Amino acid sequence: MGRLEDIRRELAAIDQALVENFLRRMHIVDQVADYKESTKGKVHLPEQERRVIERGQSQLPPELQSYGRVFLETLIRLSRERQYERLIEKDDTWQLGKALREADSQQGQVGKVVISGELTEASACAARGLYPGAALAQAGSLDDACRQVVNGLADRAVLPLQEEVCFLLEKHALFIQSCSKTSGGPVVAVGRELILPIGQGVVSLLIHTARGKEFPLVLQVLNDLNLRVVQIQFLPGFCYCLDFLASPDSPVILRALYQVAQETVGLCLLGWYV
Repeated sequence: MGRLEDIRRELAAIDQALVENFLRRMHIVDQVADYKESTKGKVHLPEQERRVIERGQSQLPPELQSYGRVFLETLIRLSRERQYERLIEKDDTWQLGKALREADSQQGQVGKVVISGELTEASACAARGLYPGAALAQAGSLDDACRQVVNGLADRAVLPLQEEVCFLLEKHALFIQSCSKTSGGPVVAVGRELILPIGQGVVSLLIHTARGKEFPLVLQVLNDLNLRVVQIQFLPGFCYCLDFLASPDSPVILRALYQVAQETVGLCLLGWYV
């Protein structure tokens, strides 16, 4: 055991040096973030990151290059997340962040619910269950149902949770208020306000990417911050609807959404519901 203890002490000394150098690196990363904040520079620079990784790999023997790549990618990813953490505190122009901070936790009075003409009686029953006592009306199409909510002719629209609805919510700036399962599939109730549920809920995002290559990066961001993905729906044109679990009052959610918004072509918050 004497030899093993000697090796462990040597490893402990190396670990201490790694921690100290990591701390030094993160201090410098803070300086980089401050500089980029003043110059409005981008945090995510794939080509620069690739050069750093390749330079580090070239200093390793072939049998360790794959391990070195994982180490360097992790280090760069953590450094990038630290920059976003500092930048979000100073970014007063981020509209989604403002919407989240100003969002209410109260549903408010629902007097009228419009139902798409494509929905079945089971969906109408779901609407009555979500909003008992509300008057029900029928719209000729999904788009018409959304327009009635936008124009104040209805408080909520109950729609099937499908591809077209994701794009309509973005088009009309509507948000999912709640979700219900029916024999014909899941339906969502949508309204004009962003409602934050009390406790942990499901965050629904519509994300546009340039070529679809950013998709693994988005998943990595959520995984790093312990935000569990529960559903992914792939849509045309390098778009996808993604649901994950999060608590509305957690600062982690702001960090995650801010980073995803900065590193993808477009992001739309569709709703936050239990």
